[in-house]
Amino acid sequence: MGLLRKLTAKIALATSIVATVCPFTSYGQVSDPTKCGLDLVNQQIKTTNPNFDLQLATTISELHDKVEQSSLTNAAAKPTSGVPYTIHVVFHFVLDSAQVIQLGRDTGIQHRITSQLLQLNTDWNARNPDSIKIPVPFKPLYSNMQVNFVLATKDPNGNPTPGYEIKYTNKPSFDLQTGTTGTQLAFSDAKYTSAGGTDAWDPQKYYNVWVLNMTPAGVLGFSTPPPHPPYDFFPAAEQGSCIFYGAFGRKTYPSQYFTYVQATMGRTLTHESGHFFNLFHTWGTDTTCNDDDGISDTPLQGGPTHNDSPTFPVLDKCSPSFPGIMFMNFMDYAIDTAQCLFTKGQTAASHIELEPGGLRYSLTQSATSITNINTRIIATIYPNPVQNICIIELTGNDVAILSVNDIVGRTVQVIAVNGVQRLNVDFSKLSKGTYFIKMLNKTGQLLRVDRIIKE
Repeated sequence: MGLLRKLTAKIALATSIVATVCPFTSYGQVSDPTKCGLDLVNQQIKTTNPNFDLQLATTISELHDKVEQSSLTNAAAKPTSGVPYTIHVVFHFVLDSAQVIQLGRDTGIQHRITSQLLQLNTDWNARNPDSIKIPVPFKPLYSNMQVNFVLATKDPNGNPTPGYEIKYTNKPSFDLQTGTTGTQLAFSDAKYTSAGGTDAWDPQKYYNVWVLNMTPAGVLGFSTPPPHPPYDFFPAAEQGSCIFYGAFGRKTYPSQYFTYVQATMGRTLTHESGHFFNLFHTWGTDTTCNDDDGISDTPLQGGPTHNDSPTFPVLDKCSPSFPGIMFMNFMDYAIDTAQCLFTKGQTAASHIELEPGGLRYSLTQSATSITNINTRIIATIYPNPVQNICIIELTGNDVAILSVNDIVGRTVQVIAVNGVQRLNVDFSKLSKGTYFIKMLNKTGQLLRVDRIIKE
């Protein structure tokens, strides 16, 4: 496509680049929703790191070289029968009581989580139906990122978890640029219990996602890139993504609370996860045509597509001829309904950090889900979700006790199995929410845990 970047030249130019990284000059001026706070964080880092431009240009240049040399660029084009990478996610909702109510309390939050994970996996595994909107010249670049995001079912202490927690805070919002703890940047206060937030779970094992109210108004998210310079100052405790609570999940019924009509499909997390797994904005970090994202199959672009759903083709100063810019890429700022693809080059870039030696590799190796300890045990549980009676069918005689626990670990029902292979568990008198069915042997050893939703 003739899009190979001259990134080596950019390193020489980097120290002279003084253009702002986005069309507004201070966070107080943001009035419209934008996908990401990375541009503003870059501005803030520049005030304390005089080598920012040079370091970032070097990192992007190295990324470009790795992608070009990687066999994954070609491998990404091949159809796959499975998903090679599994990432365990924990959602930390750090909200005040009014915001929790806006999301529909626990039941509403569970619904949001379900729709958000579905959208994230749909987008990251090339299953999005709106891919039919990809313009013909870009269709050959449409790629499966081959990453499966699942809720953690085991917390850092080995206890069952629904994969999320709700932390009630007395802070009405968290600020992108003026934290009081840690780096004091990028909503750091939300990531520390001592500052009114909640601590990360082991970032080597969990993809931590904080859901919170954000200032400045209009910022929808931020994610820590892999810790290459100039982002290597973010500590492990702050690694993860932050999502504005009014843009979390996909809107599935009219009365659901969403702040902006431009962001109701859950694609803010699709975008932010791109940053976390090694992707930059398609236009790079400034509005000059000397800058880039390090990916050869995303056309040069002069700046973000702010809150728009353009008509193809869109030509600009950096891509003045057909087919123009790739405004429908998930790493641009077009509205949710206009976005629909990652490219093969972007897949290769993410896989660099997911493979051995990559800075996100440990997440693919984590044991944060509960599996059958005794492989001879087979349990079929249905229906799930359940309204009244849940049926549990067991094979084998290992299970002696079934224990039903609520979301905070309280035991609400204990059933002695006594060799029965089919049991009816009555959920009719329990409140709506998430429960865990623990299966134990005669000595009390935990053999299996299953999560079930009471509707």
